Parts: sequence; structure tokens; C-alpha cells
Amino acid sequence: MKRIYIIIIGFLISGLFSSCDEYLDVMPDNRTTIDTPDKVAKLLVSAYPDRLHFMVMEPASDNYDENSDNLANNSLIKEAYYQWRTDYESTNDKPETVFGAHYRAIANANLALESIEELGNTPDLQKYRGEAYMARAYAHFLLANIWCKHYSTNSDNDLGMPYMKATEKDAYVMYERGTLSEFYANINDDIEAGLPLIDDNAYKVPKYHFNRKAANAFAARFNLYYGNYDKTIKYASEALGVDVTKSLRDWPTMRSKLTSDEQCNTYVDVTNPATLMLMANVTDYGRYYKGGRYSHNLYIANNETLYASGPWGKTDVLMGGGIWTPGGNNEVGRFIPKANEYFRVTNPIGGTGFLYGIHAVFTTDEILLCRAEAYIMKQDYTNALIDLNMFLANYFKGRSFTTLTLNNVNSFYDGVEYWEFDKPTVKKRLEPDFPIVDKTHENMLHCVLQLRRVLTLHEGLRWPDIKRYGIEIYRRKIDESGVVTVKDRLPKDDPRRAFQIPVSVLSAGFEPNPR
Repeated sequence: MKRIYIIIIGFLISGLFSSCDEYLDVMPDNRTTIDTPDKVAKLLVSAYPDRLHFMVMEPASDNYDENSDNLANNSLIKEAYYQWRTDYESTNDKPETVFGAHYRAIANANLALESIEELGNTPDLQKYRGEAYMARAYAHFLLANIWCKHYSTNSDNDLGMPYMKATEKDAYVMYERGTLSEFYANINDDIEAGLPLIDDNAYKVPKYHFNRKAANAFAARFNLYYGNYDKTIKYASEALGVDVTKSLRDWPTMRSKLTSDEQCNTYVDVTNPATLMLMANVTDYGRYYKGGRYSHNLYIANNETLYASGPWGKTDVLMGGGIWTPGGNNEVGRFIPKANEYFRVTNPIGGTGFLYGIHAVFTTDEILLCRAEAYIMKQDYTNALIDLNMFLANYFKGRSFTTLTLNNVNSFYDGVEYWEFDKPTVKKRLEPDFPIVDKTHENMLHCVLQLRRVLTLHEGLRWPDIKRYGIEIYRRKIDESGVVTVKDRLPKDDPRRAFQIPVSVLSAGFEPNPR
């Protein structure tokens, strides 16, 4: 692979970019002196991205369709991500902003690590060192999810991203972009270095940091994507604890809330044992995810997600969900209340400020399904079924469902036709990099992927699943009479599965993704 370089700009030069475009402003203010453990702790608050990846990855997935032209388009940025385009409106969620937020978080983690060394790397600083490693790994991992292909046997030849391990002392520095294999190896090294050092006593509110359970949850998800299934099981088990049922979400209580706002607040309740880590992000996502011309609509919900059947029975009993009802075109969007819109006032006199949200980025329910998938990959179906049935028993708490067995999983998915754009089902063709050994293996994968798709709706995690399993996506338009037309498709090897690097980043010398 030819050498790939980027220019890292430590400060704005000649007013080239506006303040909201500081995508390469990755060098913290070199006038800042971090000379006490308390200052290191405060710095690490900024080692988490303050922009949200949900808005990028969720519309890009097969969880969205285009609805009737009679329905107003409530978000041009959502439309652009839905269409895998490279031109975007200027919003809190545009690619440059998301890109820059992650590298700024990485820069702050690096400054914390350097400050810890300068302070003597003493025992009382190890808990912060662990958090800095985990935060640096996580921000890089999200960059890979958006702007790289999925990790595979071809990753020695696929482009990675610059893995930043130090703050910059110069305005201009040249970096190799490197390979995806190298990039994932660096993430793994940071996780392995940081995880043993995590100490929950370091935080006043642990769930806004990489506490021990959240760090193990991240390690589990990363290793699932990395193909290290024994490690996935190990770390997921650490995150879930011995009595898993006590750590899972109390869905009946959430469903009992009268309004979607109350349900959203319950979903991100910091006291909920199912919530392992929260992040506060500047984003418009809470305003737009519920519906609109481009949204998770009734057609998808009926045939593929919320209301579709599985070997356990009907899914509408499982999840329920809300209905987005815009004027003149009722019941277009189907959603699970997860992301409230909040407004922070910065100018009380002018009444101005910015939108933000609080989002659950790691939950016990999702990590339980990660462990189940790892068992399936090892063809340990006994333990996989234990986890899947534990998951279902918790979701169906107080309601009836069919307990999963190998026989009824095989019978159900063998009886379902593969998805077609005008005949949608819950069973999509899987073309992963790894071998699917037989029908039972495939059917168990269909089962866990169907549950993951419903559970993680609106959270962006369907996009990595699509990439991991080589699932083809169609861009469908559903008119008011229910006629389905195809406007685009994304095959398994389409290069658009790695989002193009933001245009203004490319102008600074960054190697583009192939097109």
C-alpha cells in the first residue's frame, strides 16, 4: 500500500476554517498546564466525543426507508446519510463536526497520558491512565465504524485511520494513514493496557465514564467485531455479572410511562443497572429520529422489526414502540423512545443555546446479545440459547413467549423466504467474511441479528452489523398507496460502506476512501 499522509493542524491557520469546522484541531491548548491529579481527572471529562455517531450510522442502515413526497423532509443531513452522499448541510451532526469531535477527544486522552507521565506515573494516577487508554481506544473505534471498512481477513490491505498516540508540538505533522489491521491492533493494545487499571472510585458519576462494567462492555463489543470470541465471552461476562437477570433493563416499568419523553428519560436513567455508560452529545438527533420522510416506517416495522414475528412469537408484544404523527400524514414513523431533545441556554437574555442529548452507548441487554453471538460463532448453541432465552424472558416479563430451542429456531427460519425489496422478511442473505458452517449456524445467526436489530433500533449499531455480515441494502421509496420502488442499492462490496472522508478534511491532504 502506498504511503498515506495527512496534515494535522494544531490551530486554525489564516482563518481557513470556521470554529465549527475544527476537524483537525486535535492539539489541546499548549498553554494549559495539567500538573495535579485533579486536573488530569477534569481533563478526562473531555476525552469523550461531544458529537453523536447515531445520526451518521442509523440512517445509513436498512432501518430507514424513504416515505411519500407529501411528507416534509425534516432533516437534510439525515437524507444525506440515508443516501450515502458526500454533500451535507451545516448542522451539529455533519461529518466534519463528528470527525473533529473524535480526534479532539483523542487529543485530550493523549494529553492526560502525557501529564500522568510528567507527574511521575504514581499509583494514585493509574485509574486515570486506565480511563485515558479506554477513551482513546473508543474514539478511534467509532472512527473506524464510520470511515473504514469492517475488520476482515482483507484488513491488511484496507485503509485504517491515523492512530494518534501523542499530542502535537508542531503546527504541521505528517502521519501515515496505515492499514485497518494496524488500526485495530492499536485499539486492542489500548484496551488491554487500560482495562485492568479502571477504578470506579475515580468518579463521582461513574456512568459518564469508562467504569469497570462499561469498559468490559466496550472490550466485549470490540472483540466481537475483531473476531476474538473467547475474549468477547470473557469481557461480556465481567460486564454482566454473576446474576445477569438483575442487571437487565426493566422493560415493564419503561412501558408503563405515559409519554415518550418519560420513557426516554427512563431509558437513560443513570440509576438503571442496565445502563452501563452514558454520553452527553451536542446533536439534533432527538429532534429528528422519530420520523420524517426518511425514517423507520410502518412498512419496515411490520415486516422486519417491531411487529414482525420470530421463533419466540410476535415481536410487537416484545417491544411496542411509539408512533410519529405529523400533520396530514399520520402513523409514518415507528420508534422506541430513547433519545430526548434537550436545550442548553448559553445566552439567557437572547434565549439562545444549543440542542443536546443524553444517550446510552453501552447497555447490559446489548452486551448479553454480544455474548450470545460469540457463543453462536463458536457453535456453542447450548450457551447461546441460554443467553437468548434469558434476554427474551426479561423482555417478555409478565407476558408469554415461546422458549427458543434449536428445533424451533431452525423450523422458523427454514420456513421464511429470504428478504426481497418488495417482499420483505426478517431473513436477509448473510455474506460475511467468515464461513457459515451449516443451516443451524445460519439460523442461529438470523435469530440473534433479528433481536439485535430490534433492541438497538435508533442507536446506530445496525450499520456495523450490516458491514460485518455483508448484508445488502436497498434504498426503497414507499408511496402513500404502498407501492415500493428501488432508488439505489448497497451491495456487499460497495465502497460506500466506508463513508467518504469529509470534504474539508480531504482538502487538508487526507487520503480519500476508494470510490
